[in-house]
Amino acid sequence: MTSPALPRSLASIAALPQADLKSIFVTDPDRLGKLVLTQGPIRFDWSKTHLTDDVLAGFLKLADEQGFAAQRDALFAGEAVNNSEGRAAEHPAERGEGNADSVAHAKMLHQRMRGLIDAIEAGALGDIRHILHIGIGGSALGPKLIVDALDGDGVRYDVAIVSNVDGTALERAVEGFDPNATLIAIASKTFTTSETMLNAASAINWMVEAGVDDPYGKVIALTAAPDKAMEWGVDETRILPFAESVGGRYSLWSSIGFPAALALGWDAFESLLEGAAAMDRHFRLSPQAKMRR
Repeated sequence: MTSPALPRSLASIAALPQADLKSIFVTDPDRLGKLVLTQGPIRFDWSKTHLTDDVLAGFLKLADEQGFAAQRDALFAGEAVNNSEGRAAEHPAERGEGNADSVAHAKMLHQRMRGLIDAIEAGALGDIRHILHIGIGGSALGPKLIVDALDGDGVRYDVAIVSNVDGTALERAVEGFDPNATLIAIASKTFTTSETMLNAASAINWMVEAGVDDPYGKVIALTAAPDKAMEWGVDETRILPFAESVGGRYSLWSSIGFPAALALGWDAFESLLEGAAAMDRHFRLSPQAKMRR
């Protein structure tokens, strides 16, 4: 069986000679000016890669051949660019960029999340000092990344994130947690993910064994299937939905980011959203030849 032929531009890129980085810097004194981007407070530096003018020109040609601009526009228009599931990929709408209706819907759901966070901070769910976030894949990795990255920068609650179904993982996560002061956030798009729901049941048992009066009253559901969460036992007032068109690996910006928003505070979460939106605008609006500038 023969391999499919490479697009002509990609084959041309692959055929280009590869020089070592020292030689590239010597022959291109303006390299930092061309391959360093400052976007707000963020500085991106691609100069220490093997990108050259010829390689970049090749990639621009390849992007034109593959219809990059049209695909980018389709993404932000909310068209069905997720071919495997036949739906849109609207995580940018969570950051305020994209189809107007989807952006408005995302903002409404964010306000719902903020309202619940305000209530928790005001003591509506009792004295909360710990957050146990249960998920898998992007539903766990996104919040973990942000909480770990900003740990010590105003984190107001102890946060543990569990995805492993090995019972010892949950035991270690809640070691030192007071069950009566713990909030459980269950993150599952369908609210049927087997690993997540098994860990959620184990967390409820941990609370029951500790004598917590109303364990389900300390559960927050983060899901695109609120009906399933209610069937499982979560009160509607503690369900934070997000759109079906938000993929798991990009879901941090939706209610899946709840533990980060609660631990860091709403202002910090809004700043996170705006930082991502700034990059969305750069990606969406910059001419291709200047996207790296």
